[in-house]
Amino acid sequence: MGMGDNRYGQLGFVLGGRFPTQVDTTGGWKKIAAGDAHTLAIKTDGTLWGWGNNSLGQLGEGTFTNKFTPIPIGNSTDWKAISVGQGHSVAIKTDGTLWSWGLNNNGQLGDGTTVNKNVPVQAGTATDWDTISCNYRFSVALKSNNTLWPWGNNTRGAVGEWKQFKSK
Repeated sequence: MGMGDNRYGQLGFVLGGRFPTQVDTTGGWKKIAAGDAHTLAIKTDGTLWGWGNNSLGQLGEGTFTNKFTPIPIGNSTDWKAISVGQGHSVAIKTDGTLWSWGLNNNGQLGDGTTVNKNVPVQAGTATDWDTISCNYRFSVALKSNNTLWPWGNNTRGAVGEWKQFKSK
């Protein structure tokens, strides 16, 4: 269900609304992550879907065209966790690998570049990522050994000292 501003289609349907409106009638949604103007969701079959603003490739389906209804992202069926920032998206697959796409001007994709991507790209080679959270132009993830890893925009200290943190 969605309600509110829908200028980019982030609510998952064509017309805007001020009341909850079911996105589709197929059901099967398992996880959801809503950002500034785009939304990602994982279905119970492990597929990844996105809709809304795609001007920076943040939907990860290979174009820069906004989508007003949910569209599949790739053909993988092993997505575990998702998070969205202002113009970027980050996800973890069931094998523990980290994937990201969209705006990357501050390195928020974690792939060692500042180049925007419109399809998911693997960030590093680690296979022990567990949880992800994104915000404005940075990302933070936890590994299965309970270590905390932030990257991206550090203008206001959001990613700390740009180093690994050990959680207690």
